[in-house]
Amino acid sequence: MIIEFGDNVRFIDNEITKGANIALKDETCVGFTTPSKTQIEYIGTTEVIMHYRFN
Repeated sequence: MIIEFGDNVRFIDNEITKGANIALKDETCVGFTTPSKTQIEYIGTTEVIMHYRFN
C-alpha cells in the first residue's frame, strides 16, 4: 500500500508511537519530506517522512 497526500491513516500501536502519544491516532497525510534535507525531528527510522495534520 502506498500512502499519498490526502490519505487518512492510523498510527500503529507500538512502544515508539505510545511514547510519542500518537498510537492509534487517525490523521491525514498532508505532505512528505526528507529529514536529512529539512532537519526535522521525527520518530522511528525512515528515509522519507509523511507530514500529518493533528487535530
